[in-house]
Amino acid sequence: MSIIRNYEVFSKFKYDSDHRASRCHIQIQNKVRYRKGKNKKQHNYIIPLHKMREAKEWVGEQLTDVLQHDAKEYEIQDMYNRIESVLQSVGQQFGKEKEKECTDDKITVETKKLIEKREEMRQIQVMNSKQKIELAEVQKLVRREIRKDSRDYEERKVKEIIEENWSIR
Repeated sequence: MSIIRNYEVFSKFKYDSDHRASRCHIQIQNKVRYRKGKNKKQHNYIIPLHKMREAKEWVGEQLTDVLQHDAKEYEIQDMYNRIESVLQSVGQQFGKEKEKECTDDKITVETKKLIEKREEMRQIQVMNSKQKIELAEVQKLVRREIRKDSRDYEERKVKEIIEENWSIR
């Protein structure tokens, strides 16, 4: 996959040499893929949308000295190190660490307690009519709570994905 889009050469301009003015659009993926280092522990940070503008301004302030001065004053590696440190610190300052996906949070503790109660009630060998009605009500409640918890979990995941990929079209 090429990152260069809409490449064009301006042939209207006449030059004495074989060099021509050209223009191209470069498209870089917004999603950063982190490589796991051997000795470094890398963090995945998510900057929430409501902090994005403030983070951009902070990065601009931190990098003005590198970008405004003549490139001859800085070596390329020094500029790279400065940009890398600013990007790491913006994640720590404005972002929150991305949590690993865990399926235990799909169902709330209350729902798990209801499931345990239902299992205890199912263990009863001989039930009277009142216990049967109570078991039926608990089963309805468990199904309803599981659906609600699943819906809430899906909404949280969608919100997280939207915040993570907010600028991708």
